[in-house]
Amino acid sequence: MLATALGRSVRIDRIEPIVDYPEAQHCIYRAFLAPDGGLPPTIILKVPQLPGDWLHLERAALEFLREREGTADLVPRIYGCAEDASILAMEDLGVESCLVGRILGEADRDRAERALHEMQRSLARLHGATLGAAAATRFAAIRSAYPPTPPTRHKIHRIDEVLRDLPERFAEIGCAVTPGMEREIAAARAELAEPREFLAFTHGDGTPANSMWVERPPDGRIVFIDFETAGFRHALLDGTFPCIRYLHSVWARTLPRELRRALQRTYRSELARFCPAVEDDLRYRSAIAAASAGWLAGLLAFLPRVADEDVSWGRSTIRQRILAGLDHLTELAHEHDMLVLLREACLSSGAILRAQWPDCSEMEPYESLVAVPGLHIEG
Repeated sequence: MLATALGRSVRIDRIEPIVDYPEAQHCIYRAFLAPDGGLPPTIILKVPQLPGDWLHLERAALEFLREREGTADLVPRIYGCAEDASILAMEDLGVESCLVGRILGEADRDRAERALHEMQRSLARLHGATLGAAAATRFAAIRSAYPPTPPTRHKIHRIDEVLRDLPERFAEIGCAVTPGMEREIAAARAELAEPREFLAFTHGDGTPANSMWVERPPDGRIVFIDFETAGFRHALLDGTFPCIRYLHSVWARTLPRELRRALQRTYRSELARFCPAVEDDLRYRSAIAAASAGWLAGLLAFLPRVADEDVSWGRSTIRQRILAGLDHLTELAHEHDMLVLLREACLSSGAILRAQWPDCSEMEPYESLVAVPGLHIEG
């Protein structure tokens, strides 16, 4: 596979694991190649641990973005994929370059924030360069060259399902469900089902865990990885990262309110260069409301799982994420004057659940992003 992709014989000296544990969806290895002029010293090998051929989807996604003007520098170079989707070989972006490291371990808050803003700009660039039906047709043509990927239960594929069930979740909490709230939820489902101007190629799991910071003097750039849930859908499903989307990440902790707002402004400003609809406040509010409601519904879908006791999920618990999601949608809806009835339901539900879960502490902040008096927030 590598010899064909690189046009010469290849010898691997050794392989070291980067991600290799039973719970991982895939194992990641760094392969050190024997010295040979013109070959990279190392490459990354991705090996799935779960059944299915979803690496074919990631392969098609990388090929699509590498060929497209404006997105080639946002993804790693692909060297090859086994026909049975048992291994994917791609460019090595460097040791310890994951963006998670910057926001969890970066002592310099300014550097951590700048990396998050660059992630938002890069997401907007990816969306802006792939807007519309023509781009979707091109991706479909590339994807059709490889075997189909079986449907998964990944959260991005269940947004409409969990939104449909959202009234039931509120009823389980003990919150009144009104016809007006159901109409707001129906409008959100309609927005996501027909993105119109916001139809774009999306990552599907766009968080710092899937974003690599690559040093390129004088600054750095973001490169996205792990496209096994990619596809054409509403751009704001990615773009709402600082609002509610990041609460679905295994690394989730609290982002300061002003930083969340600033990150959203950064995304909107960059996407506006490609999509005039972004400048329409009403249209944009409808889009961000729908996507945020979808991700909140995804969090509330976990309620039956934590009815009796809390469950840890990475850096935070599921109950902490649910409470934070309710708070954030309440705040977002108030700020943008939208989802009035859903906002009231979130406010009431948060109070009810806090009374039921007295031992559930508030989600902790990212250490590197704790407020510092007088520090300027970009955006």
